[in-house]
Amino acid sequence: MSIIAIRQVVDCWNSEGVELHAALPVSEIERLSALLWRPLPEEVKFLYSICGGMPRGVVDERWFELWPLERAVNESSRFPRGFVPFAEGFLSAHLYCLHLGRVTTASVHVDDSFNGESLEPIAPSLEEAFQMLIDDPKAFRLP
Repeated sequence: MSIIAIRQVVDCWNSEGVELHAALPVSEIERLSALLWRPLPEEVKFLYSICGGMPRGVVDERWFELWPLERAVNESSRFPRGFVPFAEGFLSAHLYCLHLGRVTTASVHVDDSFNGESLEPIAPSLEEAFQMLIDDPKAFRLP
């Protein structure tokens, strides 16, 4: 599993001074994952093991907000089974969801309705989504 882009984005947030929650211990990630009734892929566990998300309303320079895992789990009940909202883009008014259909990766979907009615795939894995944040935020539907 490649996690280079995930690490690069989090390192960028740290260097930019983006306010971040503390990384989660593995035990907390596992506890929250159990509430979803399906395992989180390793790339998602890795993300939250190095960054606990952003406080509500905090965004990076691309207007991207990574939700804390607890918020993502709590909000997942409003979405089709297997979809977990985990981030949003403020100026572009997009909600980003993980699709937990595979054990090894989570595909990333964008939802313009904020309720799961217009889910559209944009990246086959979280790692590839984070690479888009680095290479081409517009492809990730960010300004």
